[in-house]
Amino acid sequence: IKYDAAGNLYIANSDGTLNRLDISGNVTTIANNLGGATGLALNAANEAFVVNSSGQVTKINSSNAKSTFAIGLVSPQGATFDSSGALYVTETSRNRIVALNTSGQIASAIESLILSPQELLSSGNGDVYVLNSQSITKFNGNTPGSIVGRGLLAATSFTIAPAGIRWSVWPRRAFGFPSTISDRATRPSMWSRTSLSTSSRST
Repeated sequence: IKYDAAGNLYIANSDGTLNRLDISGNVTTIANNLGGATGLALNAANEAFVVNSSGQVTKINSSNAKSTFAIGLVSPQGATFDSSGALYVTETSRNRIVALNTSGQIASAIESLILSPQELLSSGNGDVYVLNSQSITKFNGNTPGSIVGRGLLAATSFTIAPAGIRWSVWPRRAFGFPSTISDRATRPSMWSRTSLSTSSRST
């Protein structure tokens, strides 16, 4: 799941569809036959890049036309664009993150940054966040950064809402934590209810 700049939420589904949930609550299917989606990224032009379990990245442009952007990735999961426009994709079983150039070719790889990386998010200021099942780590370019959230239990996804709340999703649970305490490396449920007033636990 990813938000665009206008606050619309894009959801890539395992049935091969891509949905857009607008701020009024209307759901539109903007693409289908994408394979079993495992990751999603939006660029500055609001073009969607859907990663599937077969190792393919499909681009959906602003007119909802599809084209193959990249193939041959291994167990890809998350995807995101950084502030320079580079597309990062996790290769979970290889324990690495690859950066794809504008032709869809691997330009560089970040090895051994985090075990079994899954989802990726860009902060917009050059930092990219990577989630595995237990923690969130940030990096900039090829430089590993600090752990900014740990103690998660089988986390599967996260996103940055327009208000700056990062959401981490566990099976049947969702936690949010404000970006103002992004470097606090502890489990979100350990934080005070005051700091989580806009993001209480749901089951």
